[in-house]
Amino acid sequence: MGNQQESQNNILFENIPNDIVLSKRIAGQEQDFIRDIHMSYDYLNETYGLSRDQAKKIKHKVYNIYEKNIPTGFKQLEYSKQHAVSSNGTVINIRRREVVTPCLNRKGYPSICLENKKTKTVHRITAETFIPNPENKPQVNHIDGNKQNNDVSNLEWVTNRENAIHAVRIGLRVESDKKISLAMTGSKNHRAKLTEEEAKQIKDLCELNTNKQIAELFSVGPSIVSMIRHNKIWKHLK
Repeated sequence: MGNQQESQNNILFENIPNDIVLSKRIAGQEQDFIRDIHMSYDYLNETYGLSRDQAKKIKHKVYNIYEKNIPTGFKQLEYSKQHAVSSNGTVINIRRREVVTPCLNRKGYPSICLENKKTKTVHRITAETFIPNPENKPQVNHIDGNKQNNDVSNLEWVTNRENAIHAVRIGLRVESDKKISLAMTGSKNHRAKLTEEEAKQIKDLCELNTNKQIAELFSVGPSIVSMIRHNKIWKHLK
């Protein structure tokens, strides 16, 4: 574990240039300053004797260098310039040269707080960065079912239906529960106006069409389409 952490640190601090022009006041303390660069201006003033203006100029200079020297194996995020991700799902703060520890969201997916306080799941960050999505599929699936395994080899773009079928196939969603749901909903319900196949088609169309547009195709009211869209009816077709 210790060797792994040391190796990880070596990767993070790779490409830090040695020719940064720093204030004479921190001559001989460059490495300490680089370590502390993200600290407050008051801290930099107290520790290195820099005025706010001096610290600000040097900090911006170092940050600009960092953002142009991404550690090997990482790609910078277009929507959060101070973050980068590797193909194994490790996210780093480029400016701090630190690995960002994710938090689990309500569904158990590791998530990261990015710029502008925007939170995003690690598996989606990794997929968006490394996996092409020519069909514009909306969801990212963990192939082995493990939400903690965010390596690019374990991720794939899927439709809602493909994700649900995969969950049943690997046992994340119990097939017997689905059969019970089928007995209580859908075409087996005496009030159903749509066949199961039609409801599936509506589910697929919901991604790119309005309730009104879909309703006209199937001769039903927009409210029916809305209920299907929000899983109030035909719940088993996820």
